[in-house]
Amino acid sequence: MSRSVNQSSSNQEEDPLVTFRFAYKEDEDGHHVVVGREGQLLKCEDEPIRTPGAVQGFGVLMVLQEDEESGYLSVRQVSENAPEILGLTPKYLFSLNCLTEALPDPQADLLWDNIQYLNDPDPECEGQDDSPHVFLVTGWGEPGSALPDEETSDPQKRRSWTCCTTNRAKPLLALERLRRMSRATGSSLLPDRGSGRGRRGGRRGGGSGAVGMMDVFSVMAQINEQLGAAPDLDTFLKVVVGVIKDLTQFHRVLVYQFDESWNGQTVAELVDWNKSHDLYKGLHFPASDIPAQARQLYAINKVRLLYDRSQSTARLVAKSKSDLEPPLNMTHCYLRAMSPIHLEYLRNMGVRASMSISIMAFDNLWGLVACHSYGNTGMRVSFPVRQMLRLLSQSISRNLERLSYAQRLHTRKLINTISSEQHPSGYIVSNADDLLGLFDADFGMLVIGEGAKILGPNQHSQEILIMAEYLRLKQFTTMQVSHIVTKDYPDLQLTMGLEVIAGLLYVPLSSGGKDFIAFLRKGQPRKIHWAGKPYKDNAESRATLEPRKSFKVWSETVAGRCRQWTDEQLETASVLALVYGKFIEVWRQKENALHTTKLTEILLSNASHEVRTPLNHIINYLEMALNGPLDLETRDNLSRSHAASKSLLLTINDLLDLTRLESGNETSFSEPFNIRAAIEEAVQLYRNEASRRNIDFILEIDLSEHQTMVVGDAKKIKSAVANLTANALKFTTEGSVMISCRAFKEPEGLRDPKQVAIEIIVADTGCGISSEKLNSLFREFEQVEVAAPKAPQGLGLGLAVVARIVEQLGGQLRVDSKVGEGSRFSFLIPFELYPAGGSVASGSTGSSLRSLRSRATSPGEPSRDIENLVQAIASTQLSVHPSPPVHGPGPAGACEINPFFPPGEGVVKPPTPPRSEEGKGTSAPYVTTPPCVQPAKIEADGLDREVTAKRSGRAKRASAGNADGSGSSAPLRVLIVEDDDINRTILAKRLTLDGHIVVNTTNGQECVDMIETDIDFDCILMDVQMPILNGFEATKRIREFEQGLSPLQRPSLSSRQSHQLNGRVPIFAVSASLMESQRPTMVKLGIDGWILKPIDFKRLKTILKGVTDLQQRAADIYKPGCNWETGGWLSIPPKTDRGDRR
Repeated sequence: MSRSVNQSSSNQEEDPLVTFRFAYKEDEDGHHVVVGREGQLLKCEDEPIRTPGAVQGFGVLMVLQEDEESGYLSVRQVSENAPEILGLTPKYLFSLNCLTEALPDPQADLLWDNIQYLNDPDPECEGQDDSPHVFLVTGWGEPGSALPDEETSDPQKRRSWTCCTTNRAKPLLALERLRRMSRATGSSLLPDRGSGRGRRGGRRGGGSGAVGMMDVFSVMAQINEQLGAAPDLDTFLKVVVGVIKDLTQFHRVLVYQFDESWNGQTVAELVDWNKSHDLYKGLHFPASDIPAQARQLYAINKVRLLYDRSQSTARLVAKSKSDLEPPLNMTHCYLRAMSPIHLEYLRNMGVRASMSISIMAFDNLWGLVACHSYGNTGMRVSFPVRQMLRLLSQSISRNLERLSYAQRLHTRKLINTISSEQHPSGYIVSNADDLLGLFDADFGMLVIGEGAKILGPNQHSQEILIMAEYLRLKQFTTMQVSHIVTKDYPDLQLTMGLEVIAGLLYVPLSSGGKDFIAFLRKGQPRKIHWAGKPYKDNAESRATLEPRKSFKVWSETVAGRCRQWTDEQLETASVLALVYGKFIEVWRQKENALHTTKLTEILLSNASHEVRTPLNHIINYLEMALNGPLDLETRDNLSRSHAASKSLLLTINDLLDLTRLESGNETSFSEPFNIRAAIEEAVQLYRNEASRRNIDFILEIDLSEHQTMVVGDAKKIKSAVANLTANALKFTTEGSVMISCRAFKEPEGLRDPKQVAIEIIVADTGCGISSEKLNSLFREFEQVEVAAPKAPQGLGLGLAVVARIVEQLGGQLRVDSKVGEGSRFSFLIPFELYPAGGSVASGSTGSSLRSLRSRATSPGEPSRDIENLVQAIASTQLSVHPSPPVHGPGPAGACEINPFFPPGEGVVKPPTPPRSEEGKGTSAPYVTTPPCVQPAKIEADGLDREVTAKRSGRAKRASAGNADGSGSSAPLRVLIVEDDDINRTILAKRLTLDGHIVVNTTNGQECVDMIETDIDFDCILMDVQMPILNGFEATKRIREFEQGLSPLQRPSLSSRQSHQLNGRVPIFAVSASLMESQRPTMVKLGIDGWILKPIDFKRLKTILKGVTDLQQRAADIYKPGCNWETGGWLSIPPKTDRGDRR
């Protein structure tokens, strides 16, 4: 039939579903010819392309039925072009008892042998190839059917024919024969008939079959060698189109790849420029061009040929009407007629003949190799070449899978945990950029428990946090993949929608879905170039039977989606889930085992700050009271209190050594206080320093009267404000520093009326902080590494202390900083309002309100969990490379995000450094950089005030007592540098009672200023951790000042015995956190001695005696193995210009 008539299975929506039925007519011999189908088709999917009822006109199809009793092969159907090609009319074939009557005896045996091959398939072979079996057979036409110009020795003048293929179309056999004549008529002429006849004649010669088979193997070996040498997919596809064009001589060969929606794209192309100037590479084709039933056929028939689209098809002639029910299934038939829609499609493209070779990868139809020819004649492809192309289809598919697996193996090396010579401990990706590059993602997020960490740039943190919170709530336990998030997850309802994120690859890392890593891709509005408009106007979603008439480039822009996640990336994600999931499980077990030990170490290293110092204050005050005139009863009570305090201190020390804390229970005090007064007290010291440096200092407190009194931890609030103010002042050389406090405006009903959220802001006009530096600060000072990280000049520790405090108080810290413009730190803390009329000083009320608020934390706090994990992963490498900083424009990015906080720019999850002495920002002992500490309130009259020993009877009694004790020492003029009010007062009082002259200063800067104006001191007792300028830096500046003095500028020093013996003003480091390993550093800075807090004043008196007594100094000199806790001198006195004299 020249054109099929199409039919729909149902014309109306309410009509019942019916099967398709042939339309036929009876010829003059009583046989039935299929002429079409009843009804009309509307959709491509309804077209029965497997049962077209016709064949292509260049070959003959016979349908045989084997009689099980007689063994005859009777002809039941035959194409109507049999007389033209074979010289056998349907009437003659139907009259034969057996088809073998038209074959010579040897050829009949050959036919039976091949049919027997079809009858005995291998039952154990799964997926057995059902493609046609090709063999050569020779037969005769009817008597007198020889062509006029055909040379034949047959006396009956029968036409001879050769070539055959067979397959079983259950329960019948289908035989296909191609013409082999040297001349034909009409549009069925072969291109290059002479050469074709010569080739066929040669193959009929003796032994030609064996040689032809060897040729096929030789050619396939060369082709496989070329395909196997391709290093990547792009090169491989170029080799494919080149090889197939050489084999088939088609004018155009292109590779057509399907996407996830079965749309197609031309990914490789080779065209004969003399035949066509159209290029299709890069163009897309809609899925309707190759409907579902056509794709199924391509997956079954690996090679499909259309000899000539203009050639008329040959209808099937059936012996009886019963042979038409059911219709003949031509699924495996080489000669199956093509759909009229497909023929019209090719005509619109100007294609004369076509061939397709299926590419199967991973058990799916990956794509097609499409071949087109142009001109006025069809394109012949011989059976041996077809068989070679079938083998080539398998080779292409295997190599495609090989390249895909090679890429997966390459990417899997990045998450390989097997040790090698280069990486004895294996290698696991821990770098954020490596992970994002591995999956070709723009952003990522790692969620471990309650904490989240953003991977990659942080400029779209709000949408990333939204996705993190959504995924946390959903708790998916399987991998989730999407390139259109808003479509695939309709419950992700947002008012503004997702403007940036479009793609998601979610990888669960634990069975409960609480730990996961997600990779995100930006939506990419991309321009798709179609080969012609893929749909009609107002009919985008409806497939149409009418093919496109134009294939000119038609472009459209698609938004809200990203590129597809590849199979390699999905498999890598599966391996990532396995490796990292197991790593997290083992890591958590290890962290839980070590957590108690770590907490104990932190507690012990800070025990003197948190517990022993307050007790020491009590003991010292009791001792001072006992030195005064007291009645017997009072002295007895104070003595008992002193003994009990001493006993309590010893008991606490024993308990600290034995205590093993359970996972992360921390306590903080909750008591009423005036927040206005607390902030004013915290910043008073810095107000004076700002005034000295001509920097505007602005303090704004906008709180109503009932909001001033709150219940909370005043000490922590003052510490946080002081640390932020200290950092702001340190990095501001001109401009202003502003501290503001106000009630945060929230929607009504969000918070209990008895509560208030207070926002404290510290802003400056200093140098600002880059996003890279800010990111590293919050990461480095969580004390994850074993080695001591280097703090950037004291800035990071102060911020880490603030972040720790804010986290403990249930608040959030925000950072907004630009380099060259300044920084703005703000933290929001919830408080309970203190009821009006309550008395802070009331004993009962105070006792009831001064309760402990215990806050249990997980073994690793949220932010530390993630950083600890990343650091642990990174530590498995032989060489650890730090993760690159987050890059992003705009305000400073933060490295840690708490997804439960309201999304906002620069919202950070505070890290948790160890607690410090009396609220100061002291890190664990392994941090060597002098940190910033909490300032205390400065006394207005405490800068240059000298405390002299009163010549009262009490002082005389004290001096007499000292003389009776460890021996008298000459009075010294001592400079005390201590920021803590209580410590400074006690130290000054005790030294005064010993007859020394005392001058007080409150920080290192005041000490330096004092020395520059009055250097006439016998020694300096220098606290190490102080605001403005710490003890180490102050010592360094004092020594530089001394070296710059000429002999004429220090006459007072020359007359003081301490200077004559020491050559400079002796400086003693006074701190509770001094480590013996810091001794070389202290000696290099110019520190002469050390004494640990809490101060043993008897020991201090002995050490100070060495200022003027070299013999005593030699007795107290440091020796390896000595008791570091007792203090002493670090070195022998340096040589002076006057010699070593006493």
